[in-house]
Amino acid sequence: MDSKIVIIGAGKAGVALGILLKSAGYDIAAVCSKHKSSLKKASSYLDGFLTTDAVEAAKTGDIIFLSVRDNQIKDLCDSIAAKDGFKKGNYVFHLSGALSVDVLKKAEKRGAKIGCIHPIQSFADIKGAIKNLPGSYFGITGDKSVLLLAKRIVKSLKGKFLIIEDKDKPIYHIAACVVSNYLVSLINYAENLYKIIGINESDAFRAFYPLIKGTLDNIEKKGTIEALTGPIVRGDTEVILKHIEQLKKKLPDELSLYRELGLAATEIAFKRKSINRNTRKDLINILKGVKTDG
Repeated sequence: MDSKIVIIGAGKAGVALGILLKSAGYDIAAVCSKHKSSLKKASSYLDGFLTTDAVEAAKTGDIIFLSVRDNQIKDLCDSIAAKDGFKKGNYVFHLSGALSVDVLKKAEKRGAKIGCIHPIQSFADIKGAIKNLPGSYFGITGDKSVLLLAKRIVKSLKGKFLIIEDKDKPIYHIAACVVSNYLVSLINYAENLYKIIGINESDAFRAFYPLIKGTLDNIEKKGTIEALTGPIVRGDTEVILKHIEQLKKKLPDELSLYRELGLAATEIAFKRKSINRNTRKDLINILKGVKTDG
């Protein structure tokens, strides 16, 4: 590849991106981080110009990735632009799922094309990122010429893409957060329930993991509507009442989340037609506290 890549921000995502693009034939011209420890770690994976100076790094490249925290992207871009770090013909991308490409406007004013390439993936560490990025989906945003390049980059990463309109980024990102971040929160919620009966987090997770995998397999094969199992799908109101009674006694602070999740499951069950209108109404009343609290 003729294009020279610059990675500004040597965290997990940025370094993994650099490694995978290098293996796909791209020239990694520079890696930049304000933290020398991050640069040292990056140097074990990537060669080229390693620097703490973002402006000097940007000047060496054609395609520049700003791989920093969301709240740092605009200020970083503005700072580089103010010191003539961008030029006409550059492509400048951020990796944020939540932010508009407008945070890169100062780069655009310097003649660069701007866009976003957001991996719909989570990274615990660099090795995990290298393993998980290929095969993942990426949300890409930009004008036609930017999208053409973004598609080539995603293909080089052995990924697939979704074209996301800039105005739709907030909803797009909410969905990704729910699937990833709140799945973690949900499993932690279940671990806390097991603590009540004397099972520690480690044992709880080992017990849950086959169930989690089985559920994900069912979702992959059948979709979320058909994959739902349990008492709500069966319309077993007595079991739900017992759940609520126990949570009131032992973990009252956790009851509101149980209610909300139950209401969501009730709507899925109704869509699936595994419960009728009357059972749906009974479950909603129970979960909202109409029968148990009133």
